[in-house]
Amino acid sequence: MDNIGSASKFINSPQIKIAIQRLETALKANATQQLLSRLQTSSDGTYSYFDDILGNSDTLLGQPHSYYEDRVFSTSTGLNALLDIWVETDETASKWNSDCPSTVQAAVRQMVAFIV
Repeated sequence: MDNIGSASKFINSPQIKIAIQRLETALKANATQQLLSRLQTSSDGTYSYFDDILGNSDTLLGQPHSYYEDRVFSTSTGLNALLDIWVETDETASKWNSDCPSTVQAAVRQMVAFIV
């Protein structure tokens, strides 16, 4: 139990530990896969972002026009989710979990490039 399990040292209930393990498994498998599948990458591959629902189906003078108002918000939310799932933190440092896929690390770098 890496990141999510860090609080479990204070919780001795076996049921809570099982719930934490199941949640961690779901986040590392299904949630990560779903996030990465929705990630959009620039044509030159230098940055990645999420598009959500705001501004994607707008029109300007009767013609389709996308404003992508929530691109920064959606990308920062997805970025925070991946960091929370795959980074462990102690009192002095943060580091990738040992089982973090390189695809997640690359996606995080590309999302940071988009936000910055």
